[in-house]
Amino acid sequence: MKQQADIGLVGLAVMGENLVLNMESKGFTVAVYNRTLEKVNRFAEGRGKGKNIIPAHSVAEFAASLKKPRKVMLMVKAGKPVDEFIELLVPHLEAGDILIDGGNSHFPDTIRRTKYVESKGLLYIGTGVSGGEEGALGDGLGDAVVQRHGHGLAERHDSSLERLVLVAGERVGHEILAEGAEGLLV
Repeated sequence: MKQQADIGLVGLAVMGENLVLNMESKGFTVAVYNRTLEKVNRFAEGRGKGKNIIPAHSVAEFAASLKKPRKVMLMVKAGKPVDEFIELLVPHLEAGDILIDGGNSHFPDTIRRTKYVESKGLLYIGTGVSGGEEGALGDGLGDAVVQRHGHGLAERHDSSLERLVLVAGERVGHEILAEGAEGLLV
């Protein structure tokens, strides 16, 4: 059987790459996808070489490479790109799979996306990653993940999901602020 990833990450700019390396350093196998396939290849053959990273060259291949329930983190530019990737991913996901928007989207967008994604039987987490490139890599310089989540996720929290969302090590700050997207200040 082909190796499957614990979590997948879409978007291989600096923050996305660093989060992948961080998660992998914590023992997770991570699938990666980027709309520019050259970035997938460059990362897999460069910073990701020899690590538990599964490069994917299509959305279908990416989704198929994930353990169920699938956990997909989007690290793409806030706004329209998030909506576009949600539309690309939804046909390849199943009820109970989880989409995590790591781009600190504007709260009305998070509320709208939560309703839409949940109408498809999926779960949605809106997050922001603090600490910049260093925080994403998890080198202890003020790492933080602030989580705003959709309905039904509070009851589903287990150590596996929390570890997947909170990848930045011992100095992580984590606070569930409210159902939906009612705030971000901690």
